[in-house]
Amino acid sequence: MMILGVAVVAIGAMTAEPCFGESLQAADITIVGDGSDKGTAQFTDPLPVRPNGCYRFSFNVRRDPNAGGACLTSGFRGLNVDIHKVKTDWTPHSYVVAVADDAKQLPVRFGVWRVTGAYHVRGDWKVEEVVPHYATCGAGELGVGETVLGNVYRFHSVWAGESHTHSRTLTSFKRMTFNTDRFDFAAKGEMNWKFGLKGRKLQNGCIDVTRGYHKYGKLVVEVSADGQSWQTLQVFDSETNQVRSIDVPQTFFPCESLLVRLSADKGGIRIHGIGFTGRIDGPQTAALGETRFTPVGEACPPFAAQVPEFLRATTGARLPGSAPYLTLWGESSGSKVARGRKVPSAEASELVVRTARNEAEAVQLVLTPAEDLSSVAVALEGELADEKGRRLDAAAVDVLRVGYVEVRLPSSPASIPGLYPDPLPPQTPGLAVAAGWNQPFWVRVKPPKDAAAGVYRARLAVTGRRADGTPFACKVPFAVEVFGFTFPDATTCRTSFGLYTSYIRQYHRLRTVNDRVKVYELYLKAMADYHLSPYSPALESGWRVRWKGLKEAKAGDLSKLEPEFDFAAWDAEMESAFAKYHFNSFRVGGGLGLGGGDSNHRREPEIAGFKEGTPAYDIMLEKLLKGFSAHLKEKGWRDMAIVYAFDEPPESDNAFVMNGFAKLKRHVPELTRFLTSPVRRDLVGGPNVWCPVAPDLHAQCADERRAAGDKFWWYVCTGPKPPYPGLFTDNPGVDLRVWLWQSWAEGIEGVLVWSTNIWSSKSKYPDNDHPQNPYEDAMSWNPKGRPWGNGDGRFFYPPLAAADGRVQPPVFDPPVGSVRGEMLRDGIEDYEYFAMLKRLLAAKGAGLDANTRQEYTKLLTVPTDVYRTLTDYNRDPAAMETHRLRLARAIAALTQL
Repeated sequence: MMILGVAVVAIGAMTAEPCFGESLQAADITIVGDGSDKGTAQFTDPLPVRPNGCYRFSFNVRRDPNAGGACLTSGFRGLNVDIHKVKTDWTPHSYVVAVADDAKQLPVRFGVWRVTGAYHVRGDWKVEEVVPHYATCGAGELGVGETVLGNVYRFHSVWAGESHTHSRTLTSFKRMTFNTDRFDFAAKGEMNWKFGLKGRKLQNGCIDVTRGYHKYGKLVVEVSADGQSWQTLQVFDSETNQVRSIDVPQTFFPCESLLVRLSADKGGIRIHGIGFTGRIDGPQTAALGETRFTPVGEACPPFAAQVPEFLRATTGARLPGSAPYLTLWGESSGSKVARGRKVPSAEASELVVRTARNEAEAVQLVLTPAEDLSSVAVALEGELADEKGRRLDAAAVDVLRVGYVEVRLPSSPASIPGLYPDPLPPQTPGLAVAAGWNQPFWVRVKPPKDAAAGVYRARLAVTGRRADGTPFACKVPFAVEVFGFTFPDATTCRTSFGLYTSYIRQYHRLRTVNDRVKVYELYLKAMADYHLSPYSPALESGWRVRWKGLKEAKAGDLSKLEPEFDFAAWDAEMESAFAKYHFNSFRVGGGLGLGGGDSNHRREPEIAGFKEGTPAYDIMLEKLLKGFSAHLKEKGWRDMAIVYAFDEPPESDNAFVMNGFAKLKRHVPELTRFLTSPVRRDLVGGPNVWCPVAPDLHAQCADERRAAGDKFWWYVCTGPKPPYPGLFTDNPGVDLRVWLWQSWAEGIEGVLVWSTNIWSSKSKYPDNDHPQNPYEDAMSWNPKGRPWGNGDGRFFYPPLAAADGRVQPPVFDPPVGSVRGEMLRDGIEDYEYFAMLKRLLAAKGAGLDANTRQEYTKLLTVPTDVYRTLTDYNRDPAAMETHRLRLARAIAALTQL
């Protein structure tokens, strides 16, 4: 047997045919890593494979308790799938890869990358050839990644989940390598695709290519109708990263299928995905492709394409006021209304919002016309009044339009391309609503603090013009119940969210300090409306320190070193923000001389040119930290400050991080030491607030650290992906709201997200004068051009007047909110309901009878029909809304005692 790696892995007999016959049985494998980037791997001898064949890898893996690091690597050589977060218990893994059309023999490979210690693959691992089968759709078939919604056929590459390199539309590839979720071209590498649905004619087409990096050569995109004659559509080089979508010339249409070829003259080109969108003829259809794999020789009964989940929703209710040409219905704010979703069959007598005083709550009014409508608008008619004649100011009601963004590349295998509701721009004149499409309106109510408890009623007027130009007006009964308590200005759940002024300045075209301050105020208000505390409320100014005795210190005399702090401008901004917006946290770290960094780089400790380890540094650090802490105490801000200097540090930086925390503990133990990391043995005793990404919260570790006095926040960002709740535009509507219910259930005291307004990326849009339009490109791109996820780091959109960042005069309109931002706000307010009831029970519970006290106490537990585990939660918001109403009734009752 040929030795290809650091060890030989024995395998069972193989058939003489150029493919796998019986499953290959193997011996146990142990791979020991030294933590290096080079990795360690073991290989079998080359095994015969069928060109373009599909193969399933099945294996169990575990690591030693003291081992850890990046990932296990697995698959054929050159066709690799990484397994991250390997557990200490045996865990099964299974996936399918397709091989290239020029493949004849390939070795099986198991290895580790950036791992220290031993990882084990159990000896019952196997590789077997499988056959793909696709869902039927009329006369044709649709595989994973293919959908038909209405008359739009879409494909997006799904290089994750069960199938990695296989797609029904990928007819062949050669001279390419694959790793987990991306392909790399070698010189003369090539991919061939075939898009379309048999029996339906494509009327047009658009190709999307998502490149990760492009170091050398050219990537050529060609199309053909017959596979013989090819037309070049685009030649990418390393300078054209901003190009994403390529329109196919109309001369190719109509056609039943379109052939697309990607080829590279040199290596050094990586792609993370390819997509295709085109209109097809025939009746409107809702179909989701599916691929199933069976071993060679095993039958697979035919199966039909299903209607996508977000089109199958049956929630909501029809409302009075509808007309033959327009159906009006209501839906929860927690449900995303797809454009082509069917009108519900249930009925309701009125559209209802229930909220406390000083709390914002919303409901959706959905219009589904039977004919094209124009100049559509929705507004409150008259005044909201209760049965006693008391009025609720019309200013308490906002009606916004629900906008849609197109997801071309889904954030995860759990979602599909299409139009998703997210931005909530103000209504503008001339709105058109197409026949058969849903158009929701976001009806949001925030009663003032002095509103009387009760039910207020009025009507919502829906006006516009029909297809023939005739004006119409439909009236919908509308009710607002105001609970008998007032929501507090400051929330119990701590929040820390990034707000990047560079994007605000760029998109609004702000040139002067006065212009910046004017617009920054709009963003601070928007943050406060969602109960989100910015990393720093002082967006224009910072605090400064000047050192007396610096010249003498450089000459060796340290006796005159004293800091002179300048807090004036910083204090003014901070005081204004706290007084107006009631933020409950802010981040400090830079400027304290501690050093810092993240998973990619770090800053060494230094103060005014003196590095750590020098006598001057030690003296200056103590005076700087103590002086800063004293000022925070004087202003009453110390409990809100989090020292957050290190972000997601790798384990190799544990000692560096602990050095910084040790200095904080020595000089200013009263300050909060914050770290975005799971609990690690080598970090215990450093941070006193841990903030892991949600899936890394381990209950046992959390309980142990809480017993020692530590607290826990958590965060979401580019991960986690489903089945965990996340922040992506194409995730279920309830995700960010249920995340706060999970926070209450798990004893989490704060939530963090790295940004609220990342609108563009230099890697994809390098021209400052032509940045990304987030209404048109829903994806957030990382600095290397890889997709982070749709809407990641983006809860606000620039105002419509500044959507593309190209306006010349400054734009002073406020930012546009989002459905996801509203869900965050609702979740934070739900969390507050739990906290309010808990405080009221502690203060007034003794005055209740035993049964009522027990009933109210049970309400403090998140019910299992809302949340069971981090990945098992209810996607229907009704259960949350039912429990929230029970909480509200209990709070109102206790408030009256």
